[in-house]
Amino acid sequence: MKRLIIFFLLTVGSFSFSQESVQIGEIEDGEIVTELNSELILSRLNSMYPEGTVYTKLNVLEGIDSEAQTTYYYILIENEDKSVNSAFLLSNEDNILMLNNSNTNSVTCTGCSFGCNPLWVDKIGWTCTHGCGLDCTKSVTINTSRFMQAL
Repeated sequence: MKRLIIFFLLTVGSFSFSQESVQIGEIEDGEIVTELNSELILSRLNSMYPEGTVYTKLNVLEGIDSEAQTTYYYILIENEDKSVNSAFLLSNEDNILMLNNSNTNSVTCTGCSFGCNPLWVDKIGWTCTHGCGLDCTKSVTINTSRFMQAL
């Protein structure tokens, strides 16, 4: 009986703790280098969310925070017509790009296929550009820990 309880605690414990961070890529000579298998990740994500959006594109990108004048890095996943865009902020640790397990570093912008894109602003976090007006909405449909499961 004691062995059964220990086995149960070890099994439950292994499922309750997830990775804190995952290396996504690195910066080499000013370029983003990653070996992510985009097709596999998208397939896993789409199987996790069978009732919703079908994501078809994944990129690791660089952006400029216009207020802080700093560079930031992020993963962007999009559906086919680009009306749904989800972004995950990456940290740059000595030119190593890391995805940290924090729900505050992800966003989904939905509404139109142009002008409704994720934008990082250092003082406020993620926002969505409103190039298509009020049709653009901000939410979190895929949290970071869930995305990390697809990696």
